[in-house]
Formats: sequence, structure tokens, C-alpha cells
Amino acid sequence: MIKNNLAYVLIVSLAILLILEVVLRILPSYYVRLDDTLDHTLVPNVAFKEPAFGRIITMQTNSLGLRNEEISGKDGRTRILMVGDSFTQGLVVELNETFSKGLGKMLGPKYEVINAGVLSYSPILEYLYLKYKGLKLEPDIVIMNFDMTDVKDDYGYYSKADFDRGEVTAVNA
Repeated sequence: MIKNNLAYVLIVSLAILLILEVVLRILPSYYVRLDDTLDHTLVPNVAFKEPAFGRIITMQTNSLGLRNEEISGKDGRTRILMVGDSFTQGLVVELNETFSKGLGKMLGPKYEVINAGVLSYSPILEYLYLKYKGLKLEPDIVIMNFDMTDVKDDYGYYSKADFDRGEVTAVNA
């Protein structure tokens, strides 16, 4: 029984990863692009409308390819960087409806919350994002958002990862 369940989980996981790979390659190049270090990223400076659950939302990115307004210089506010997947990115909601924006509104003007969520990211890609890009934004606090798909996604990304002395250095597209 356990063998059958394990086989079923493995087959379903591989099928989901295959579908994800196909979707990422099919998505228009104006939104997602393949990346040799982070597997995929959002394309900088795009804006378009797309249907989401019976309404049309505006999806846009800033010059860094983040679903966020442009990031100004460090201005004395406490800077919070939120990393995660499509839930953090706010894939099916308007920018002002993302929980990054909600946190910023709740905390007030002394805080700057940066949304660095990217669809299909998991801890391995979030780590690489922080290592190569996120820490350059000089965050005071980093919040990693986890969800139920992260274990499965990490399993797939580890199979494409490059390592140097046990440390992951890239996940190839």
C-alpha cells in the first residue's frame, strides 16, 4: 500500500512539474523569462491586463522585474523584503490587493514593503534570489512565504540545480 502511494505521489509530482515547465515556456515572453541562475524571472517593465476569476486585473512589473512600485533609495524607513511564489506575487489580484501591500498599509509609513514574489518559486529559488539580487536591496527584514507546493517545487528545482561544495549556486532553466 505504501509503495503504491509513493509511486502515485511521484507520478503526480512529475506530471505537475512537466505541466509547470510547459506553462513557463508557453507564457508570453512579455511576462516570464527563463533565467540561467533563477530558472525563471518576471520580465521588467511590463504591464498588461489579464482575466482572473471573473474580472480583469492589471499585471505590471517595475524595472527590477518585481510586482512592486519602483524602489527608491534607502530613506530611513524599515525595509521589508517579501519573497515567495504566486501567492506573494499576487498572481490573480490587483497590486493594491497583495498581502505585501496589506502589510505595508498595516505597518504604516515608517516601513517599506517590497514584493519579490514570483510565480512557481520555492525556497531554493528564493534563496538564490536573496543571494544574487534581494540583499542588494538592503532589507532590514526578509519574510519568506511558504505554502503547500514548496516541497514539490523544490524537489523539481534541485534536480536542475548546480552546486559548489554543497551550496546551491544556480537552478538552470
